[in-house]
Amino acid sequence: MNTVALSIGHSPRDGGAVMADGSQSEYQYWLEHAPKIKRILEQQYGISAVIVNRLVNGGGTTPGHAAAACNATDAILAVDLHFNSFEPASNGTETLCWYNSARGETAARHLQRAICECLGTRDRGIIYVCPDKRTEAIIASSGVRADSSRAVSYFQKTRMAAIMIEPCFGGSNPGECRLLQDRADALCAAIAQGIAGAVKAIAA
Repeated sequence: MNTVALSIGHSPRDGGAVMADGSQSEYQYWLEHAPKIKRILEQQYGISAVIVNRLVNGGGTTPGHAAAACNATDAILAVDLHFNSFEPASNGTETLCWYNSARGETAARHLQRAICECLGTRDRGIIYVCPDKRTEAIIASSGVRADSSRAVSYFQKTRMAAIMIEPCFGGSNPGECRLLQDRADALCAAIAQGIAGAVKAIAA
């Protein structure tokens, strides 16, 4: 049976972004909802899921520790769970993958599509995480989004296909904060569906 690592974004120490209404941090939100994704994956899709916490399972609070926690599961796919925060008007869904990982890109496309369809959010596309500014400039010159400043060590150190999801700007946009709250169950189901499609594609 294929296994997926569900990595809860951030840690009990730093929490990550806080919802626009102040109710939950990224860590608190996904600590509550990741078990729903796990249950759906196992009951509906026959995919084993392991929930990991970068501090407890990886020994620290950095993205590299999240990678260590995921690697310990021997999973085929790692999914780091987050939500975005920037400005009140910022909106939409984006998914990150390593710039030269074909399996990571495949998984990212499955999750991006499933989340956008579920939440009805603007499709901000895939972000290709790069090891340095030079590579970022090369990748961006082809007309796609690239970033060498976000969670580089997570993507460098994971030994399986790895992605990071940012379903919406729940940390800064009040409307998208309500989406995370009101459609939490539907979002978990959509993430599970996207993961199932991704696993089927990358395991083929």
